[in-house]
Amino acid sequence: AYQLRRVQPAPEAIRALTAVLGDRDPIPRPAHWEEGWNPEGTTDPGTQAALTLGSYGELAVGELVPLASAASPEVRYDAVLALAVTESERAFEPLVEALSDSHAPVRKQAAWGLGILDDRRALDPLLAATRDPEWSVREMAVWGVSLLEDPAALEAMGARLGDEHPQVREKAAWGLGLLEAPEAVPALARAVQDDADPQVREKAAWALGLIESPDGVEPLSGALSDSDPQVREKAAWGLGLIESSAAVPSLTETLRLDGDPQVREQAAWALGLIESREAISPLIGALDDPEPQVREKAAWALGLIGEESSVEALLESLSDSDASVQETAAWALGLIGDSRALDRLRDIEADPRQAESVREKARWAMGLIR
Repeated sequence: AYQLRRVQPAPEAIRALTAVLGDRDPIPRPAHWEEGWNPEGTTDPGTQAALTLGSYGELAVGELVPLASAASPEVRYDAVLALAVTESERAFEPLVEALSDSHAPVRKQAAWGLGILDDRRALDPLLAATRDPEWSVREMAVWGVSLLEDPAALEAMGARLGDEHPQVREKAAWGLGLLEAPEAVPALARAVQDDADPQVREKAAWALGLIESPDGVEPLSGALSDSDPQVREKAAWGLGLIESSAAVPSLTETLRLDGDPQVREQAAWALGLIESREAISPLIGALDDPEPQVREKAAWALGLIGEESSVEALLESLSDSDASVQETAAWALGLIGDSRALDRLRDIEADPRQAESVREKARWAMGLIR
């Protein structure tokens, strides 16, 4: 079934492949085989036959449509998978009908298929499927709706943030982020503050950042105290995108006190985007952080802010033990453009013991200052 993908499609091949649909005998899956929806290290003939038929496109649709309503749920599943992969307009109606299949995996596969078809007609059927009794179908329907990025889905997506299953709620937060609708901020704020699942809170923080509404500053600032470091990191990322000076106090506290270096690094990044003078002193302090990626990001942020009051601290960072910090400090001094940096930059540029990337950045910075 897999090897037939490499030959010219022919009626005989299509008939042979459709006869294999539904075959679930497990076989090892080499790394170059498509996985389908099988998360294990195996595949089966039916899945490979479906993917091959899907690669045939329009040529296979006529044979696949009746199989989408076959007696065997395994055959229906594979036929729906194949129809989706064809990306044919003629696959639309069979996929919509499959959303009502008695077998939940078939409904899930149909929701996935409608998502990849990217057909606006799928919105209403997929919205109905977001209320399916099986959580995996609801999750896939929310995913499919999200790909359409239609504002008409806003209310339904917000409702799914209250779903009983965390994976559905996470997908709903992701979809609301893609919509970038300020109207979604209150629901996402509740999710980032109150949801019991850290992955949902993280995705809600991500969505609030994408929306870039000032109303997202307060819930994201609160999320900087979340128990999960990935939520805190995403909250700092979101505050950077919003670029509101109201976030500076909470971000500077995070930069100073958070125990996770990735969170501190993200806080420094956010402060750089906000470009507030209030952040200069905390960022100078972060040039002494024990982690080089935090020191580098602090130097980067000071360069973006561009105030001469940070020049002396950045000159000291040119002697940092980490070459990436030295390079970024030279870059920042170039942006600030203060002539006090010239002598030290000349010394670095002329020193063969310095990393070439640092010497090159020193040359670049001197060119800007001159």
